[in-house]
Amino acid sequence: MEFALSKHGRVLIGDEMGTGKTIQAIAIAYCYREEWPLLIICPSSLKYMWREELIKWLPSIPHIEIITNKKYIYKDTAQIFIMSYSCAKDLLPLWQKHWKVIISDESHFIKNRDAKRTKVLVPILIKAKRAIMLSGTPMLGRPMDIYNCIHALRPDIFRTFREFGHRYCDPKRGTYGIDWKGSSNTEELRLILNATLFIRRLKEEVLTELPRKQKQEIIIEADEKQEKKIRKVLSKFTAKEIHEAFIEDTPNTEEIRRSLMTAYKLTGKAKLNASIEFLRNLIENERKFLFYAQHIEVLDGVEEVLKEQQIDYIRIDGNIPIIKRNEFINTFQQTPSYKAALLSLTAANYGITLTAANTVVFGEYNWTPGIMDQAEERVHRVGQVNAVNVYYLHAENTLDNMIRGIIREKKKIITEVMDNKKEYKEFQFITRNIEPKAGYIRSVSKLRETKIESTIKPKSVGKEMHFNSEEDENIEVK
Repeated sequence: MEFALSKHGRVLIGDEMGTGKTIQAIAIAYCYREEWPLLIICPSSLKYMWREELIKWLPSIPHIEIITNKKYIYKDTAQIFIMSYSCAKDLLPLWQKHWKVIISDESHFIKNRDAKRTKVLVPILIKAKRAIMLSGTPMLGRPMDIYNCIHALRPDIFRTFREFGHRYCDPKRGTYGIDWKGSSNTEELRLILNATLFIRRLKEEVLTELPRKQKQEIIIEADEKQEKKIRKVLSKFTAKEIHEAFIEDTPNTEEIRRSLMTAYKLTGKAKLNASIEFLRNLIENERKFLFYAQHIEVLDGVEEVLKEQQIDYIRIDGNIPIIKRNEFINTFQQTPSYKAALLSLTAANYGITLTAANTVVFGEYNWTPGIMDQAEERVHRVGQVNAVNVYYLHAENTLDNMIRGIIREKKKIITEVMDNKKEYKEFQFITRNIEPKAGYIRSVSKLRETKIESTIKPKSVGKEMHFNSEEDENIEVK
């Protein structure tokens, strides 16, 4: 709060998931209550969570308006308005209202420069007197992800994306234009962010009483038929062509990217049987767990087994209405007989608390490390009383090896910019004996800390930096 107030209420709070960003934002916004009404923009699934938190911490507020559809007509009857990003992009331009205090939760939702919601919301955030942005993963994979948050809060620092990109995105000229997906001068970027608008605290700094979290990578056997299909799909292209397809999304690489998505789906199917066997072991030991997957077919396969074994479970994917999701979460949290939560990686990776479980299993990877980091933190947060175990199920003769390599590269960049660390954690394979009953597992890898020496040397910014607040005027950026 002290940092946010020193920046006049224009701040990006990037604390790790589960460390209390919501209550911090409410407290900061309340300091500027005379400038209300307060507008809260968040993912659709978090609207009711925000209302509950506001009622809990600000019981004196008489009326909180939740906007649930795009036909809503603005009425000056509430002090707090809560709406989704989807509603905001359509309604706010119509209302023509100057909002002085705005909270933008999960602010990485505006990372795409070409998205309509970004084009609508960034100017509104710029005009607001106070803008409080929250995200445990403000940079999901690359420096370009955080630019819109910087521009919304402090448009004077980098006046255009090109100015930012040439310095921090290691641009490469491709066949169809400039590719901005790289990274450069990450230490310098971190210094500028911390001096002007960004604060981030890790769990180890603020939640010292939180139980430990251990990650393990479980090597499983993939289905041979699916393996052959994956090899056939990828055999059309060279390793260099596939790598370029990851870097440059152009008409030239469209066919390769389609093939990669096919291989990605086949990888989920290839791992399904072994994933189910791993989960059977958890069920037999009466462990309460979350199972994350990317594809509906994988969730369907696991769901069939849970039904056969008459296991009480919840399922949250993109087809579940928001109201139902909240009901399911409460049931899982409060009912001991519910042993499993089947969750979509993209629909249930943020904004929910599932601390009744202490085991998380990833049946599939996502290309973006921030999404999986957020998913892990559904159990490892305030309220957790047991040690947390996270298992990544990995099949070697599939697309998993390629995805894991991409995740590792992105994670290294994120760690350097966000956490001021020259070391990051990666999986090291350690083979050990497994009980015969779990013979489908070949080996286990434990998470170990590995020092990575940074080769990036910060350069001088090369121009004078201008800041708004008096507190910043003596800062020298190099």
